[in-house]
Amino acid sequence: MLNGFEPQKSQMVKTYAETGAILKSMGLTDEAIEYALKACTSSDNNSARYGLNATEGRLLSMIGDGIYQSSEEAAAVLSVSARTVERAIRSLREKGLIEREGSNKSGKWRITDDKMSG
Repeated sequence: MLNGFEPQKSQMVKTYAETGAILKSMGLTDEAIEYALKACTSSDNNSARYGLNATEGRLLSMIGDGIYQSSEEAAAVLSVSARTVERAIRSLREKGLIEREGSNKSGKWRITDDKMSG
């Protein structure tokens, strides 16, 4: 949950402006909002190439773009639960696609395959 908001699949948002306003009210960074709006219309090549589900592919893109800050923020951007993000992170780690750099508190995830980043 982020700032008292738990995204629900049943919520329908009609415009980018409305989506941006909702994400802003949740306290997301401008970079995360921009990513979320871009992700609404773009497809991800990583999913097919590495056999990932949609959440894993979009999360991998967030990590590669340097947008991933926390499982709560990623959950809000991806419209899934924080637990789903945590499962996707574990799966990406087990597949050898990401690794943790630094501590749990101040570190970050990074992509292990240079061809996938950026």
